[in-house]
Amino acid sequence: MNRELSCYVVRDLLPAYIENLTGEETAADIRAHLTGCPDCSAVYAAMTADEPAAGTTGNAADSDSAAEREQRSRDIDYLKKVRTGTRRRILAAVLAAFVILAVPLVRYCVIGTPDPAVAYALTMNEEATELTVEGTAIGGSEALAHLSLTQDDKGVVTIAPRNTHKLFYRDSKNTAALTTDAPITKVQDTFGTVYWENGKTISELSRILFEEETPYVGDNAAMGNLLNTLDLQNQLCLPDMHFELETDKEPYGMTIYAESPQTLSMEDAVMKNLFNKYACVILAKVGNLDHVSLKYITKDGDHKTLTMTAEEATAMTGRPIKEWAKSHADIEQLLDTVGITNR
Repeated sequence: MNRELSCYVVRDLLPAYIENLTGEETAADIRAHLTGCPDCSAVYAAMTADEPAAGTTGNAADSDSAAEREQRSRDIDYLKKVRTGTRRRILAAVLAAFVILAVPLVRYCVIGTPDPAVAYALTMNEEATELTVEGTAIGGSEALAHLSLTQDDKGVVTIAPRNTHKLFYRDSKNTAALTTDAPITKVQDTFGTVYWENGKTISELSRILFEEETPYVGDNAAMGNLLNTLDLQNQLCLPDMHFELETDKEPYGMTIYAESPQTLSMEDAVMKNLFNKYACVILAKVGNLDHVSLKYITKDGDHKTLTMTAEEATAMTGRPIKEWAKSHADIEQLLDTVGITNR
């Protein structure tokens, strides 16, 4: 059942009614009022007309006085302004919503975002003056939109990728090349992750070892992380492993213990050679560590002890052992020298 609306309410609602912004029940009440009210009907006709003819406002207006026609004209002008303002506000809201949605969409799909997860393959000439980098975005929904290479005055090249959503015209791979007169000394990404340095391709193990700070043997957590990074327990086939640090007086040392027999049988010479490799890396990384010992039980139940000193490690590697941890390239070369291949 329609409710009877007054003229002033209907005229206030006309702009919204014309723009179809009122509810169904309200619209029905307005239509009912317009059917029975010539004055409001004339106002509605004038508001919806493209160019209302001068002096004609409907049949009811013919008998109105000049003052009433003038008042009606002012009302219509006002209501038209309200209608225009409503349209402009709606348009502004739509444009604002479009911009809010479009900016991140354009950034992600067209411009791209920096520092994505990317795997790199590097090709370098012998003179280190020509570099080609192929990047592959890690992630099935991403594409590598841009890949740039820049070199600073120290010869360090930085890889700067940008990723976007994978579209039909973009691939997960991208390639960049650089030719320079000044030899390249290092290749890294924008995170500072080093991939090549002084003629050596840097493995993940070398990167982790370089970044682990172990200047003092007394740092239990750091020493534990170092052994875990080297995967020493599995490499030596030890079912359990713990260590003790000798820090009461110099020379400082570390003893590694395994209280259960080895999981695989190894000849003494093989076990000693394997232990010496990893002991060299431990001695190189820990600044004030002088010796490393291992006490273990063979698969046959024999108790054994192996020890490697810093002096012996220097003789084995042909260079002062503490100098092997100065750079990514040094650590990579140390791993090559002692023959650690699990990289």
